Amino acid sequence: MIYKLFLIIFLSNLYFSLDILKPTKSNIIDCHEPSDLAFDSSNSTFYCVSDEGAIYHFDKNFNLIKKFQTDLRDLESIYIDSENIYIIDERTRYIVTINKEDFTEKNRRLINYLGGSNKAFEGLVYNKTKDLWLVITEKKPLLFFELNDDFEVVNIIEKSKDFDELSAITFHDEFLWVLSDENRILYKISPIDYKIIDNWKVDVPTPEGLAFFADHLYIVSDNYNMIFDMGIIK
Repeated sequence: MIYKLFLIIFLSNLYFSLDILKPTKSNIIDCHEPSDLAFDSSNSTFYCVSDEGAIYHFDKNFNLIKKFQTDLRDLESIYIDSENIYIIDERTRYIVTINKEDFTEKNRRLINYLGGSNKAFEGLVYNKTKDLWLVITEKKPLLFFELNDDFEVVNIIEKSKDFDELSAITFHDEFLWVLSDENRILYKISPIDYKIIDNWKVDVPTPEGLAFFADHLYIVSDNYNMIFDMGIIK
């Protein structure tokens, strides 16, 4: 009991000693319950996914270009490359590849996982350093799945000792960046061994997804249907 009390005090002091990132501006966006955000460098636009299974395409000023409704109902993450949109659904465990030009489905891959239906996959990103896909679970347990280009699991890494909970992941400036919704903490981690390099407290309510554009960090808030520009983060 005494050990647990000291642990709580230690973690509380650590949390409040973190540097705080505050938004420089914010926008209300036409995306209901946004769960993740991705930036498309090929045309300087953003994509957002929602808990209701929709994909939203915005210009760089967050004006809605297009909304596409999928047959899924709990989209938690989105990744964009030059040709495709990749999304992951928490409840069904599917990674779906969609053509970026006409939104036609190209592939659907089931990733087997026996965790809770609402505590499963929260993040999907391509780790360019290791040339592997990376999928993260939310919590209890918190796992990093490494996948090959066919979305076959090649390795699973337990990270519950390093993170209480995670809600999003992205790759930027040769590092991985992960976000905790419950703790409201941003982590910069190594793309090789996934160890924490730096972390910050984020002054954003229910931070669910993140993306970088021109070195600015953007975070979407689930409950408020808003996006926050956090300024330049290195």
